[in-house]
Amino acid sequence: DLGLQFFRDHPIFGYGTNSFRYIAGTYFFMDEISAHNNYVDILVNFGLVGFSLYYYPSIALVWKSFKGLVREIPVFYFAMFFLLKAVAIVDNLC
Repeated sequence: DLGLQFFRDHPIFGYGTNSFRYIAGTYFFMDEISAHNNYVDILVNFGLVGFSLYYYPSIALVWKSFKGLVREIPVFYFAMFFLLKAVAIVDNLC
């Protein structure tokens, strides 16, 4: 909730690179703190602009793959893409 509150304060461009850890750290009187959530971290640091730029390739690949527009991507690379995304999501849950 705190990360989304920070995002609401600066929704377009965010606070800047690696700023979440310092902003939240001062809120909790700690030196540094992590969002433990990649989506919130990117939204707070870079806003909607950075979030869109960061996730556009992933979303476009999935969208085009399901529509059948990208047939030349080997199955291995597609599987590795989803494996890396799954690892990133699980890593952020811990």
